[in-house]
Parts: sequence; structure tokens; C-alpha cells
Amino acid sequence: MTNLSEKLAQSLSRKAQRRIMKAAPDKVEATFQRVKRWLPDDGLNTITHDQGSGMFAVGQGGDTLYIARKSRLRYHLKGLDRRRSKLMAEYLVPEGLIRPGDLVLDCGANIGEFSIAARKAGAEAIAFEPDTTELTALQRNAEAFGGITCLPYALWNDDTQLEFFDANDTGDSSLFDPGKAKGSTKVEARKLDTLHAQGLLPQATRLIKIEAEGAEPEIIEGGTTFLKTVDYITVDMGPERGLGKENTVAPVVRQLTELGFEMRDFGTYRMTGLFRRIGVNDMGQS
Repeated sequence: MTNLSEKLAQSLSRKAQRRIMKAAPDKVEATFQRVKRWLPDDGLNTITHDQGSGMFAVGQGGDTLYIARKSRLRYHLKGLDRRRSKLMAEYLVPEGLIRPGDLVLDCGANIGEFSIAARKAGAEAIAFEPDTTELTALQRNAEAFGGITCLPYALWNDDTQLEFFDANDTGDSSLFDPGKAKGSTKVEARKLDTLHAQGLLPQATRLIKIEAEGAEPEIIEGGTTFLKTVDYITVDMGPERGLGKENTVAPVVRQLTELGFEMRDFGTYRMTGLFRRIGVNDMGQS
């Protein structure tokens, strides 16, 4: 009976999630209230929609997360804690690697979920997001959770302006045309080394998360000096670069090896690699 009950609960949960995602934006809140009893008991308490900004706010316990697009609600319907735990697992960040007082850089922050997970571990975060829609939600989340600095830059191997392709309904906006963009706009791009030289990036950085839809090699190329001071780097190297959907495993591994890093873990789900600077002890300092 236990297995049957679990299967029924899972089926009802999936049905509830489908109903929420199919609802019109102004009907999501009412739909959630109707099907909430089918969702996990330790999941969301509230979903609200601001028609003015188009943003959604999802609440669990004392936390509120602002989400820029309805299409992204599906990642959070089982609860904020579950989503954060899943995200850290996907980026191969074990418990204890991020410590109170650490600094974490979130490159390709979207609405700031990784930065918030770092805050939950006691760290401060600097979050980079060039998409103005996501940046608005990121700034609201930074205000809500504190300790997160938002910078509206794309990271690159030069200080310039670049065309940025909007495909963020699926989280695929990129400096490379993904083939399904709704449009494009010009954004400011900066090198990590430039930001470091300007004093915007402190010397002691515990962890950098890089997720740039194929632009990971360019970000690393623009930070060859600064990255040598970082303890850990986690990189999404999956097949997201341009129309050819190329992965960036080979160039990223080569670049980081040349900069003095070694791969400590690899995840096949997102083709994610966790790299440690040689000389840094696991969970410790140099």
C-alpha cells in the first residue's frame, strides 16, 4: 500500500503542476490555491503575480523568491529548498565547500538562485546578469536576501558591447545565437580581469559558478589573472554554444588546467565540472 500511495501522490503532484503551468498568468494564484493540497507538504506556501511587472513571487516558510517569467515557475513548484538543493547538486558543490564569510561569484545568475543558495550557507555573492528582465528579478531577490551585489554585465574576453540573444523562457539566452531567440539587444560586456583591476572583485574568492550558454571559454580567457586567486570553479560546459549546440568541455578543461586547476568532479546531467586550484586543500585553504 505504501508504494501505491506514493505513486498516487506523485501522480497528483504532477497533475497539479501541469494545471498551474497551463493557467493564464492572472489565474496562476487561484489555480495554485485549488491544487495546493496535491503538492508536497514541505513545498510552496504561496504564489502571487504582479501584473504590472509580470513577475511572480513564490513563498516557502519565511522566504520569498521573485521569478521573472511564468515558464520558469515549474522549477520551483516542489519548493524552494528542494530547488536550491538540486541546483547545488547539479553544480557539484558539496555541503561545506561554501563557508560562512566566503565570497561566491555567480556568472550567468539569471534570477540569483545560486547566489541565494550561497547566502544560505553564510557566504556573500556577486551576481552577473545582462538580461534586463532577469536582472529586475535578481535585484528584488538580492534585496530580499541581502549580501548579494548585482552587476549588469555579460562576461567576455574583452570590454565591449555585444549582441545578446533573448531565449530566457527556456533559460537559453546567450551571446551566441541559439536559433530560438525572441530578439536581441546590445549589452555591456566586461572581462573579469578588468573588474578585478577596478576593485569590484575582491582577491579572496572561494567559488565561481560559470554558466554562459557556450561563452565559458571567453569568460575564462578574460580572467586569466583573477582566476589564479580563486579556490574553486564550477562550470556548465553542456552543448549550448551557438546553432551547432557545441559543448565547451575540451577548451574549458584545457584553459583551467593551464591556469593551475584540476578537475575534482564531473556531472553528466549538465556536463558540469568542479575544478580546484592546485594547492588548495579540499574544504580548506591553500
